[in-house]
Amino acid sequence: MAEAVKRMKSVLKLLVVVCLFGLSWGTSANSVSIATVQQANPLAQVCVRVMREVYQRLGYSMEVQYGPAKRSFVDANNGKYDGELFRVASVARTHPNLIQIPVPICTLDAVVFSKSLRFPVSGWESLEPYLIGLMRGVQFASVGTEGMNREFSNNLDSLFRKLDAGRLDIVVESRFNGQFALQELGLAQSITQLTPPIARYDLFHYLHKDHSGLAEKLEAQLKEMEQDGSLQQLIYRSEQQVQLNHMNR
Repeated sequence: MAEAVKRMKSVLKLLVVVCLFGLSWGTSANSVSIATVQQANPLAQVCVRVMREVYQRLGYSMEVQYGPAKRSFVDANNGKYDGELFRVASVARTHPNLIQIPVPICTLDAVVFSKSLRFPVSGWESLEPYLIGLMRGVQFASVGTEGMNREFSNNLDSLFRKLDAGRLDIVVESRFNGQFALQELGLAQSITQLTPPIARYDLFHYLHKDHSGLAEKLEAQLKEMEQDGSLQQLIYRSEQQVQLNHMNR
């Protein structure tokens, strides 16, 4: 009897090991690594929430790899990661290894922030007389201000501090990210968002070309969610949750 109990325990241990190995293998096989900008970026936080749920609906988990804005989509294009979380449409032209999932997962309002200057914003050309602060690697702002007098930074906080100190004339950033950063820095009363926005951009998810099959599934899933209204509801809930988390910090 004792020998039989011992053999049963050995079999049970083996089954546990096999099950754990199978679970680990399944998670790895159904997981994607997605690169994006720094974790503190509020717009990135919104898109992480949106795409996590979309991937979950397909039976995938999404591992997020945070880093500098320029490096993240370069690494994704080179195949270091499975994809890039969110970028404007023009990325598809400059990074041929990335497949754009052609359903917007969020929108971005490009706006001008200023401390003392007040002028009507009428397209990118209206920014030409000024020293402009930009985040390095942010495609829409870099392309829009090409050939102008610019100063780049990896840190939005440093750009706003320079603007507050008079070392920059204006800063160009997304409305969502800029407002969050100003609140964090206590500069929301001294730095103003000019109107109207320079432009509005749809933001798209990207996968490396090695994952073309998954890209087709993602496109079908997002189109279905877009048509039944659940995608818009998910984006709205994600924005509200990020704002609430920010207020409770």
